[in-house]
Amino acid sequence: MMYNINYMNFLYEYNICALVVVLTIVFSFFKTQSLKTRFLNMFKIVLGFNALSTIFELISIIFIQYPNILPLWLSYVINCSHYIFMMGMGWSYTYFLYYIIEDKRKEVFSEKSVLHVFFVIQIIFIVLTPITHGVFYFDENGLYQHGKYLPALMAFSFIFNLNCVRLVIKYKKYLTKFQVVTIICYCISILFVGIIQGKDWRYLFFNFACTAAILFTYFSLENPSNFKDKEMEIFNRTAFLLMVNEKLLEKKSFRIIAFQIYGLKYLNKTIGFANRDKLMKNITDILSIACNKIPIYRLSRSKLAIIVPDDEAIMNKYIGKIQFVFDAPFRIEEFRISLKTRITNLICPKQTDSADEAIDILENMLKRMEDLEPGSVLCAEKNVLDKATREHQIQQLLQDALTNDGLYVVYQPIYSVENKCFTTAEALVRLSSTELGYIGPDEFIPIAEHNSLILQIGEVVFKKVCQFIINEKIWEKGIEYIHVNLSVLQCMQEQLYSELFRIMDSYGLDYKYINLEVTETSAIASSETLKSNMEKLIEKDVMFSLDDFGSGFSNMNTLVEYPFKTIKLDKSIIDNAFDDEKAKIILTNTIKMLKKLDMEIVAEGVETEKQLNELQIMGCNYIQGYYFSKPLKQDEFLELLK
Repeated sequence: MMYNINYMNFLYEYNICALVVVLTIVFSFFKTQSLKTRFLNMFKIVLGFNALSTIFELISIIFIQYPNILPLWLSYVINCSHYIFMMGMGWSYTYFLYYIIEDKRKEVFSEKSVLHVFFVIQIIFIVLTPITHGVFYFDENGLYQHGKYLPALMAFSFIFNLNCVRLVIKYKKYLTKFQVVTIICYCISILFVGIIQGKDWRYLFFNFACTAAILFTYFSLENPSNFKDKEMEIFNRTAFLLMVNEKLLEKKSFRIIAFQIYGLKYLNKTIGFANRDKLMKNITDILSIACNKIPIYRLSRSKLAIIVPDDEAIMNKYIGKIQFVFDAPFRIEEFRISLKTRITNLICPKQTDSADEAIDILENMLKRMEDLEPGSVLCAEKNVLDKATREHQIQQLLQDALTNDGLYVVYQPIYSVENKCFTTAEALVRLSSTELGYIGPDEFIPIAEHNSLILQIGEVVFKKVCQFIINEKIWEKGIEYIHVNLSVLQCMQEQLYSELFRIMDSYGLDYKYINLEVTETSAIASSETLKSNMEKLIEKDVMFSLDDFGSGFSNMNTLVEYPFKTIKLDKSIIDNAFDDEKAKIILTNTIKMLKKLDMEIVAEGVETEKQLNELQIMGCNYIQGYYFSKPLKQDEFLELLK
């Protein structure tokens, strides 16, 4: 069966219009799109097939209308190329749709192999045409004729269309409304113009319809500006998540190097907004050059990242380049700005196969590295995310406990060597949960301090202690006073003394029943503020103890500068003294020195009779530890006193 062609009446104006539109899209796309994802690379292929199909159809029309201008073999090459690119439009657009869905549904991966088979069959049909004359041929006069298999070839294109419709229906919840409408309109328009062009080949609507559909698809693409950080002119967090997902789909191992810049938050006050903007751009330019212009992503205000192959030598090279950039100060106008950084790295998908989890791990690692030396490098660990999750749970638990009276106080009795009985006790806050079980103060106190909940906790504990002292009249049970811990943040409050007096007065409590414990860290952090508070409180008979003495590097100036009545020797200095002779000499002489300063001494963490006996001989006034009792709930403590 033959299909005759009217050689002089092709309506090629639609093709010219299609070519102008597709070239405009190509120019705009390559000018604005700089994020190299598989999804966008596939759209480039769609554009390429569309442009080449339009160009080769125009060329073929010219030579069809003027036969015998070209050698027969070249005419076959041009027309075969036209059909391959025209069929390729259906294949590439469907494949492009698979890429859109594959980001959300990995099971579509297996379906793409069937798509390739159909396209290969089409190409075989076309390539064999010079032999079979199945798709087209040139008669004895050199005139172009359609072959009998052309309808079958076009049917394959309609199969691609139907597959697009199937995908949209099946996975529409993973597509935007605009994407659904665009794809459906594409399929309908291709079907409609295919029928028209099949009846009369003069109406060259096919490429025009495809180009119109691609134009709308281009509008459905995310705006490139959405991937850019406007301040630093690099890729943003959205682009980072997209690129990590792309890399994960490739199923190849890669590394993420993340680093935090320290000092940015002070720039507005020191160099002004204008110079700050210049500095940020300067940092970007220098980093880009140092990192060989690989994409740099801004995860948050001060956190940046790059993605490199999973090769330790390559990773170390880039880490070295980043460190080198921040070793030297940045120059802006007359300012020389020194900024520091700390670096971590993560292997994907070995440590995580989720982009969202990757960014959480990196951010939590950088947060935990804040106390390390500038320039420090640590490998990220997935369990840091588990720790962060637990910290968040504990934070929520603390907030609920503060709202619903979920905190309770326990008391550890302190033995008086002189009186040979318990005369004081230390109040300690406790937190428990049905979900997380017992949570030690070593875990929840730092979280409370970090989230500024420690002030509320301190107030709750102090109120509970005051209420306990008054309700139980502990002086009648031989308890002279209760030790209550103050946090660093409490010590930094200028009106701390006023708040404590207000609480004690509300319970009608005599101030002498309170001994406030302060760590050396708190003393150093609050300095003059703490001194002022201590003077006002001591004046009203409130006592103070220096807690954890001997842990770490103790500063003797603290003993001179602050009016502490009691010194509490940390468990670590006591344990060391019973394991090492030199440490024992240091402890013995430390106690002698403190006694000469007329200070009372509490030995903490005493667990054995040997420790008890020797500490008494050394001159300790009080003994606290598990040898006598663990911290007890209120009723248990009262029972012990009986």
